[in-house]
Parts: sequence; structure tokens; C-alpha cells
Amino acid sequence: MTGEPKIILHAYGAVGDVVATGEHSIDGAATVQALLDRLCVANAALQPLIDQPRFRVAVDQVIVEPGHALAGGEEVALLSPVSGG
Repeated sequence: MTGEPKIILHAYGAVGDVVATGEHSIDGAATVQALLDRLCVANAALQPLIDQPRFRVAVDQVIVEPGHALAGGEEVALLSPVSGG
């Protein structure tokens, strides 16, 4: 990978309705929390969704905490709380 570090972003449920998925630069976003902050600045509709208690983030298919470091090359999934019936 050349140039600035990038991640592949996936978003599911209600989060997927408001966040552009695909390749994103993480230059300056060294943690999951920094990435979320950047995404919320770009789209204020995301903030109430990630504030939900059951919102989760997975990096390379593993649920991680907001302080998880990002180096580039990862797949990051934003997982909305879902309800089923």
C-alpha cells in the first residue's frame, strides 16, 4: 500500500444508511475512536447511532474497543444494534 494509510469501511443496519462505505483514508485517525470522530464530523446523523449502548465496531472481524489502534489495511465494520423477531 502506498500513500496515506487506508481502511476498508463496512457499515450495517441504520449506520449503513448514513455512512459512505468503501476505502477511507485514516491519515490522522490512529484509533477507532478517532475514525468515528472524523466520520461524525462528516455526517452528524451518525452520532446518535454510535451513541447507542449496543453499537459495536469490528476490525478484521473482531469486536474491538474505541482505543484500538489502526495502522491501515484493516477492514473496519460499524455494527448497528439490531432487533429481530
